[in-house]
Amino acid sequence: MYPYHMPGHKRHPEEYLPESFASIDITEIEGFDNLHNAEGIIKEAQDFTADIIGAEHTYFLVGGSTAGVLSSISAAVPKGGTLLMARNSHRSAYNAVGLMGIDSKYIFPDINKEFGFCEAVTPEKVKEALDKYPEAEAVFIVSPTYEGKIADVQSIAEIVHSKGIPLIVDEAHGAHLSFFERTDGYGISAVRSGADIVIQSVHKTLPAPTQTALIHLNGDLVDRHKLERYLKIYQSSSPSYPLMAGIDGCVRTMAAGGREKLLGFADRFKELVSYINENCTYISALSFEPGTTDVGKLIISAKAANIYGSELAEALRKRFRLETEMSSEWYVLAMFTVSDGFDGYDRLKKALTLLDREYTVKCADSKREAVNSCRDADDPSDCFDDVTKVYTISESWEMPAEETNIENAASKISAEFVNVYPPGTPILVPGEEIGDKHIALIERYLKEGLNVIGVKGGRLSTIKR
Repeated sequence: MYPYHMPGHKRHPEEYLPESFASIDITEIEGFDNLHNAEGIIKEAQDFTADIIGAEHTYFLVGGSTAGVLSSISAAVPKGGTLLMARNSHRSAYNAVGLMGIDSKYIFPDINKEFGFCEAVTPEKVKEALDKYPEAEAVFIVSPTYEGKIADVQSIAEIVHSKGIPLIVDEAHGAHLSFFERTDGYGISAVRSGADIVIQSVHKTLPAPTQTALIHLNGDLVDRHKLERYLKIYQSSSPSYPLMAGIDGCVRTMAAGGREKLLGFADRFKELVSYINENCTYISALSFEPGTTDVGKLIISAKAANIYGSELAEALRKRFRLETEMSSEWYVLAMFTVSDGFDGYDRLKKALTLLDREYTVKCADSKREAVNSCRDADDPSDCFDDVTKVYTISESWEMPAEETNIENAASKISAEFVNVYPPGTPILVPGEEIGDKHIALIERYLKEGLNVIGVKGGRLSTIKR
């Protein structure tokens, strides 16, 4: 066929566009179906995925989990309604709240005291929040979290459904859980645990192209046609066929033998965590607790040697050519998937062993600061749930803003999100009052060289009053 249609490269390779890609980059021509009105090959692929994962309805996402989160909240909560959401939700959830004029109420997860990240929300916290905010029209949680903590979704779903409202689970980091069996003990997908809407990024933990994701719908607490309408709004009307093919190929590959791959992967990962904790003195890894800690999320810390996460990440990058997913104040996150070969495990073992020896020498030097008096900082959880909301996000977006020096920002109202990214858990949300604790935490993170979003040249965007 000669293509008298889009895309403009007409399937011809270019120096910047390899033939392997150009030859399959097509559009909604005869026989290739339409993502937004799927009746042919795309519908068959989506139905196959739904059947494998255990959903009533599944839709391909070429705008990442972001498109799924935006669509799910928009479909589940009416404009001006109330959403009960985990405070450690992704930025896209907050954007949906702002776009829909929703009033957000928060579930505040506990903070892991050893490493400083958010734990998964608990059923007890969800129940407590629902009792406090009975006006909530849906609940939105994250599981697994960015750092790999898995919530008891089944118990949470039962609590939420007792109120007659839907549960939305951002499972962006848990697409692989769909291919474990419950008896394996490594956690099970929220799709099979009672959630009404589940969003998964297949590209994060499975062998699929960046930007590919899935959204699953179960039950009738969320109108399917309304969800489909918002998927059309938030996704491109020209979806990428290579990306959709990447989703389909990934799911079919995992369906054919994914569980066996995952079980072998879990064994290698458990061995790695044990190796680090048994052979290193000043470097430690988050203990792996199957079912509550996700396989593949390796949290490594050298806090005992007075080493910041950014310093550890830099050493791994520059000296050993090992690029981690992210670094936080006292830890780095290294992600492993079924696609990691033995080389990936061996190189990290060798690098951490060598660094630990160096830290051991450093800490044994009597001229150095004692290890047990490492950089002493306040617990970030001190201000995590210290939220004074003056305006909703949507109200804040409509107000004039001005730039304010951080040191002069106390008692002003934030006009932007302020967070360390990744993972993106907000220190401040638009419309919230800035307190002395927030300023101290932001200044501390900046001093440590962390990527603080929402701060430019030592200034914050505040609402002009």
